[in-house]
Amino acid sequence: MIAMRLIVKRLIWMVPLLVGMSAVSFVMIHVAPGDPASVMFDPNFSVKDQALVRKNLGLDQPLVVQYGHWLAHMVRGDFGYSYVTGKPVVTSFLERLPATLLLSVSSLVLIVGITLPLGMYSGAHPGSWIDRLIANITLLGLSVPTFWLGMMMIMVFSVWLGWFPSSGYLNPDLSEAGFLGTFLDRLHHLILPLFTIVIASLAGLTRYHRSGTKQLLNEPFVIACRARGLSENRILFKHILKNAALPLITILGLELPALMSGAFVVEYLFAWPGMGQLGIASIFSRDYPMIMGLLWVGAILLIFGNMLADMAYAWVDPRIR
Repeated sequence: MIAMRLIVKRLIWMVPLLVGMSAVSFVMIHVAPGDPASVMFDPNFSVKDQALVRKNLGLDQPLVVQYGHWLAHMVRGDFGYSYVTGKPVVTSFLERLPATLLLSVSSLVLIVGITLPLGMYSGAHPGSWIDRLIANITLLGLSVPTFWLGMMMIMVFSVWLGWFPSSGYLNPDLSEAGFLGTFLDRLHHLILPLFTIVIASLAGLTRYHRSGTKQLLNEPFVIACRARGLSENRILFKHILKNAALPLITILGLELPALMSGAFVVEYLFAWPGMGQLGIASIFSRDYPMIMGLLWVGAILLIFGNMLADMAYAWVDPRIR
């Protein structure tokens, strides 16, 4: 019952949040220097031709009118058409969605699967050489920019060693290789961008989990469990794991939009044909309908990520219910 009330409340609040976000974003991208028409212009275009292009795109109208038209179409589920390709924005999203899902879901599974044991072991054995090693590695991960890490991955594993491809999603020569051949080739292309995202996201989450585990070891309920003769492993996995996971739930809920977009920089760096690469290309080409569609989807994912985090909180910690 509480969960249903929470969902309904969040869905109601979603409407003004989306409208406010879209209005601010619409104004910001339109007042930025340049416009789609300037990107399309041929040097031989006359002033009259330039004005005609802007009129056809509706860029000659006041911002309030342009936003009203965009919002009216968005409410009906019409994201508009790309200024660059001429295709519907939704069609472009659906074409890029499989690659983004593959990268984001794989990275999420790896991040959670690595963060929980590393953070728990490090927090349960503070001061040990493994704890110091994990702390140094996570500190290095927090200090290294994602784009630099991706470039080093390409240089070492693609250029120097030649183990993995530096870009792309699938080798065109293997497009007819059957399910197994295609799957293995995509996995081969996936490894470098996947580990770039995982290493960049792992550091902070592991430190959060370590800190939570270490703090809980001195709580009264843990001392009571030890007094009852429970083993350390049972205390860790039955009593501490859920409580220490609470901060991770919040952070993962906020990181959901970034993971679903495939980490814009990583997708662009590795030429991964997902929504992140589409977003970067749209920004460079001033493709307003595509940018607004991506921002709209990102805002919805952020709201749903927060809602899922709150629901997971209530499931993990009965006190919140």
